[in-house]
Amino acid sequence: MKRGKKLGLMVVFLLFLVGATILTRNMTAEVATDVEEDTSILLYTLDEEKLTALTWEYGGETITLCKKNDEWMWEEDENFPVNPTKAENLVKVLDSVNAELTIEKPDDPAQYGLDNPQCTITVQAQEKTVFQIGTEKSMDGLSYLTMGDGKVYLVSSALADAFSAGLYDLVQKESIPSMSQLDRMIVTSEVQEYEIDHIEDSGIAYTDSYEWFLKDGDGYLILDNSLASGFADKIRNLAWQSCVEYQADADNLASYGLDHPAATVEMHYTQSTQVETNLKADDGDPIYETVEEEKIFVLEIGDYADSGCYARIAGSSMVYLVSSSLSDDLLYMDYDDLRPDDVILLDYSVLTGVEVTVEGQTACFEKVSRAVTDDEEETTVETVYLLDGEEKEIEDILRTVSSFVSAGFADEVEAKRTPEISFTFTQESETHPRFELVFYPYDSSYCLVTLDGESTVFVSRYDVEQLKDQLTERINGETETEE
Repeated sequence: MKRGKKLGLMVVFLLFLVGATILTRNMTAEVATDVEEDTSILLYTLDEEKLTALTWEYGGETITLCKKNDEWMWEEDENFPVNPTKAENLVKVLDSVNAELTIEKPDDPAQYGLDNPQCTITVQAQEKTVFQIGTEKSMDGLSYLTMGDGKVYLVSSALADAFSAGLYDLVQKESIPSMSQLDRMIVTSEVQEYEIDHIEDSGIAYTDSYEWFLKDGDGYLILDNSLASGFADKIRNLAWQSCVEYQADADNLASYGLDHPAATVEMHYTQSTQVETNLKADDGDPIYETVEEEKIFVLEIGDYADSGCYARIAGSSMVYLVSSSLSDDLLYMDYDDLRPDDVILLDYSVLTGVEVTVEGQTACFEKVSRAVTDDEEETTVETVYLLDGEEKEIEDILRTVSSFVSAGFADEVEAKRTPEISFTFTQESETHPRFELVFYPYDSSYCLVTLDGESTVFVSRYDVEQLKDQLTERINGETETEE
């Protein structure tokens, strides 16, 4: 009896599954009458040789680009600087338009966003073709498109993305010259005026490792190479955010604050060009020579805007938006923003000697070069330091001093206590053959550093105490490590 019940229940369940399968197939068949699935159906192919114009409506703006003599121009003003690359990118997406899916009998265009299209594109080529792209997208990110044949197609969103552009998205922006060989940067503003110079082998500082300087009356203030170069890069690597006016007249310039700029930047640089001579090399190739020419690039900064500030290249009618931080940096540059916080920068190649005074002892390390012959009779020249004729290692200690980290600037702080350590360096230099570095106790945490008598920075007192111990051991008996 129980076995018969089980068998009956299995039969009922089987009939239920068969019915459900038939119902599902019927429902699928009804849906399939409206949708025809077909992978990558070719809808349109562009004949570029016959292409004469592109028109599209986007964001309430209608733009027409015409092609004349293989050049793209704006229909309303042929002087508008169209970026040829961006124009060609529009053409590329029209080379072939493929449908991933076709809706044969769409019920309501509104459900695809086609009652108020996101974009309408008209192509004038072998014939006039109009594409309308809806505001809605499918679950997998495809765009709905119609071509006026009563069908709706699902296509790649690349077409909609390419034509989601206003007129100023197509503008050919002016380029900024390379200025890799920058000589001088002069900033004139309503806040301050200053000049930053790039000078190699200047002789201005105790070491030629410094190459950037802030003009200070008849002299210069040393700048940190990395910070100063980075500051100049704000102009050398300038990126226009957008172009807001391509043909600004005097009245328009005033509206951007560019009739009387808030800041003007002059970039003086040297441009090197390879010029072919009339000479030939042995292999017949032309011989070139480098011609250097001094150039000046001038940038003007105007008023602040909601998303940046206005700027232009001096004399240009094109107005751009740039980052508002650029204006801030130019207007309010302070010496402390760019000054070096090095304890010391040493060029070991030009050092000739080091005199050290620590714990009442003075030691003079003399740098000498000597020939060394190895077991294979190979002779090389090595450099060592001698203390009272005995070889001593000192460069490791000098590297330790160079690696000290500043704990802050010490302007106008007077040294009033007995020095902890003093170094006197001699070097091959016409302008700075001798300079002095001294560490003074300041408080329980820091020591004051002076360079040639001028206070520069604070450093950790603990680091100075460690250095004292190293120097004392080295002077009083530690010799070169024996092999």
